[in-house]
Amino acid sequence: MDMFMDWITNIIVFILIATVIDLILPSSSFNKYVKFVTSLLLLLMIISPVLKIFNSDIETAIENMIFNDRKNSSESLLDEKKIEILESQRAYILEQMAVQLERQVAKDVKEKYGVEISGISLESNDKELKDYNSISKVSVTYKESTSNGTKDIVEEVSPVSINVSKPITVSENHQTNNKEIATYLSKSWGISKVKISIKEEGGVNP
Repeated sequence: MDMFMDWITNIIVFILIATVIDLILPSSSFNKYVKFVTSLLLLLMIISPVLKIFNSDIETAIENMIFNDRKNSSESLLDEKKIEILESQRAYILEQMAVQLERQVAKDVKEKYGVEISGISLESNDKELKDYNSISKVSVTYKESTSNGTKDIVEEVSPVSINVSKPITVSENHQTNNKEIATYLSKSWGISKVKISIKEEGGVNP
């Protein structure tokens, strides 16, 4: 209400001043320019509240746009950091689960099959890793045991014949050994044999 009264008062005072100026100035060609200027100023005074409203709305809109951009940028950074933290946690949990699995069977695998587990990696599609049922794939790498007593015996070298016309395939004994190890690991871990992949270090999957 006070703003409205001030607005009306300013208009009335300006009209009175413009009238006095018009009476003081002599009639001449210059007088019409003075009337034009005073009329323009009066018009600006009349519409000034409207201009203030629009100006305020524009400033508010710009401030809101800047605030929303900063807010969206901050939320995006937070989401990225959250995803990185969750991925790091999942990787750590999978690594610890792999260590536990290896500890469970390392000794028995070495005694039964004469090989040492050199690495285990786990894969999972579940966001939450609650137990071993969350694991989708277990990749096991092994190598020949260096402490096997039979390795110290030097056997007679037999002649080797290589036929380059035939493709090199994994031996049946090697495949059988891998299947037996996979079966044993499946029973020991309680994980489906389908999920377990076995390969010799430096070799390929049979």
